[in-house]
Amino acid sequence: MCSWTWTQHLVQVPGQGLEVMDWWEKGLAHLPKKARRLKATLMIYCAWNIWKARNRRVFDNKILLPVEVLHEIKDEVHCRTVACGRFELSLFNI
Repeated sequence: MCSWTWTQHLVQVPGQGLEVMDWWEKGLAHLPKKARRLKATLMIYCAWNIWKARNRRVFDNKILLPVEVLHEIKDEVHCRTVACGRFELSLFNI
């Protein structure tokens, strides 16, 4: 399942050549507070897991496929949900 389907199109892949900061700011700019907080949370989980995958590649010589990184993101979101309750992330099928 693609990330944008899993997040009900809330988080989408940035366009070619778009700076991360522009993607972040433009993606959050016109959303209502609840949706903005949810999207920022998901974007943080994505960035964190991409960073961890990059470190595994550099330091452990382990290469993860994008779908594997997506599974890592979903697993962390699920762990957060189990630990802290359903919160707004329950909107997604995790």
